[in-house]
Parts: sequence; structure tokens; C-alpha cells
Amino acid sequence: INLLDNAQAHTPVGTAITITAFSAGGKVCVRVADNGPGIMEQDRERVTRRFVRLDPARSSAGHGLGLNLVAAVAKSHGGHL
Repeated sequence: INLLDNAQAHTPVGTAITITAFSAGGKVCVRVADNGPGIMEQDRERVTRRFVRLDPARSSAGHGLGLNLVAAVAKSHGGHL
């Protein structure tokens, strides 16, 4: 839910968000993707840290915990973000 909420909150109106589940290498994978602007490659690791917001001037609500929680839950199940 945090990942979907983040995708919805931080992409432009009209962005398509898709959820796909599949198996790969004996594991179950869940992919959440969108066709929004994305996160720049150099920010992808940093954005999973607590309290990180990529645009500090942003006026949207939040504390920079969404993707940190997603990464923690995935890790607790042997996965990754």
C-alpha cells in the first residue's frame, strides 16, 4: 500500500500505475510500475533512507518514510525494492 500510495502521490495526473505478479527463479515477484517521470538513478538508494524527500521545496504532505518502509518490508520478506 505504501508503494502504491507513493506512486499515486508523486506522479503527474494521468500517470498509469500497473501492478504485476509473476514467478522468476522459484520466487514470487511483485512489480509496481508507472509511466511517470521516475526517480533519477543517482537518487534511488538515497530515497529509501528515512526522512529523505527528493524535493525539499515540495509542499505535499509526508515525512519521507514511504519508500523507507517499503524497502524494510520487502527486506523482511527476503526481497528488495
